[in-house]
Amino acid sequence: MARMQMEVERQQKKKSPIADIVGISFPDSRHRLSRQLLNDMNVAQLQVIVNDLHSQIESHNEDLVKFLLERDDLHMEQDSMLVDIEDMTRYLGAKNMTASQDGSSVSVPHPAKTIPSK
Repeated sequence: MARMQMEVERQQKKKSPIADIVGISFPDSRHRLSRQLLNDMNVAQLQVIVNDLHSQIESHNEDLVKFLLERDDLHMEQDSMLVDIEDMTRYLGAKNMTASQDGSSVSVPHPAKTIPSK
């Protein structure tokens, strides 16, 4: 699922206008430059390519940091939920144990049938 989403996002991203700036036409679905093509370029064209690559790296790094922060937030939220579940399980277990010692039984509602409050 995540890979499909990444592929869709990759296809939706605009292609770098570097080909138009440098004056190179890429064949469809090819983004690599051959050694011969690079050798035939002048320093200014090569510098434009280098600058574009640096800006792409910076953009990808920013995206990576954003996704890592989002992942960390989701992990923290998941950990919090797991702790809440563990606390409720212990509470219900203790309540059930106390009730069984008193001789009465406690009906524990099915978790899927209860509505959690926020």
